[in-house]
Amino acid sequence: FRNVLPIAALMLVWANYHSSIFGYVIFFGLFLDYGVKLLSERAPSGQWMRWLAAGGVVVGVGFLNPGFVHPLVSMLVFPAEWKTLIQEYQSPLMYKNVPPVYIFVLMTLMTLVLLVRQRQVGYFVVVCVLAFYAASMARIVTPAGIVILCIFAHALSAAGLQTTVQRAPRRQQKLL
Repeated sequence: FRNVLPIAALMLVWANYHSSIFGYVIFFGLFLDYGVKLLSERAPSGQWMRWLAAGGVVVGVGFLNPGFVHPLVSMLVFPAEWKTLIQEYQSPLMYKNVPPVYIFVLMTLMTLVLLVRQRQVGYFVVVCVLAFYAASMARIVTPAGIVILCIFAHALSAAGLQTTVQRAPRRQQKLL
């Protein structure tokens, strides 16, 4: 439970000063992965209760703002008419001639493949959600790209590619 306090503190700051939806999407993946782990290990009910309480704390922190309105609730009641007036909600097709966007798409696909191979369900869901919203809103492309890049780096390090690359020259030396 001690590990959840920094997450709750971050969500408190995020809920009051920035777009807290990113935090909830990212931490949902963390809690989903931990839930899958508990399920696969057939954890006792005490661990499930701690998991549920920790999730409740993270979600409950969203209500600690001047209006006592949770950001997820605010997002659901956000009027759709604003999306036609705000440039940030435009389609990301305006980026179609920007080469880094194609790298973003390729990196996203490679990340999804790595996550499937590593059976990291939570991260997979996070990448899917961020990729979906990045494909529908221009304002999400950059933050989603940053988060997906971090998950891609984590997935690469978890795949053990560094040790494979380091072993390759040794094999070539043995052949000589």
